[in-house]
Amino acid sequence: MINWLPLIFQHYEDLLDDAAQHFPVHRPDHNLPFASMAFNMSDQVVCEQHKDWFNLLLGFCILFVLGKFDWTKGGQLLLYEPHVMLDVAPGDIVWIPSAYITHVNLPIALGETRYSFTGFTAGGLFQLR
Repeated sequence: MINWLPLIFQHYEDLLDDAAQHFPVHRPDHNLPFASMAFNMSDQVVCEQHKDWFNLLLGFCILFVLGKFDWTKGGQLLLYEPHVMLDVAPGDIVWIPSAYITHVNLPIALGETRYSFTGFTAGGLFQLR
């Protein structure tokens, strides 16, 4: 992210540094600029159509896809407003403005597995600055 979105990356880093001066902030990973991370570990992680309203509107979240599934037949990531469907294979990492774009991932076949890891920061934290 630092190579593609250096100003946004620095904004997130500065926020977390400032928050740590006032609150007992524990960063989940010092290599990523996010205040929160979620591991979605059910056998077939599928999210319904949504926007992540509480994230920073013009910020980004990271989506790391894991599992064993045929990514040419299922598990695609649909981004509604730009009218884009992304084939997302196990091991792929996607950065999306999750508060700004409605998104969903499609189901996979029975017997396949799909997990995900997401990194994000609640937009309310940016009000501290």
